[in-house]
Amino acid sequence: MAVSRMRPLRLELVGLFPELFSMCVSCCTTDELGRCGVSLDADQLGDYPPDLLEAHAQAAELFTELLGQFQGQVAVLVTGLMSPRGVWLAVRHRLPTGVTLFLDGRRLSVGLADKVAIREMVSRELARRGASGAAA
Repeated sequence: MAVSRMRPLRLELVGLFPELFSMCVSCCTTDELGRCGVSLDADQLGDYPPDLLEAHAQAAELFTELLGQFQGQVAVLVTGLMSPRGVWLAVRHRLPTGVTLFLDGRRLSVGLADKVAIREMVSRELARRGASGAAA
């Protein structure tokens, strides 16, 4: 059986996601922070609105499922809407402020509500690529 050397399908999620910052490990070790009762992640996430945290949790869940289902066949990219690439995509594709999924550079869906449909679209694209690769 021949092993496929096909490039992984690129899934890119564009949206507003929490930014987490960490302390310099040379200056402040995590042991010292723990003794002080400081939790950087929890402290920073507490400043975000619940709908943004919910979108982040849904995206993480979807991508975990997709990576598990399509092992090695998909590459996942997360692009913040406020990053230079995120701004460019937002202007180019007139993106809403929510979450948008791109499949190999093509806009696939707005939002992550219909996970079954997203999985089916990824499966169809992988099947199409496999069929066109076999025909070549």
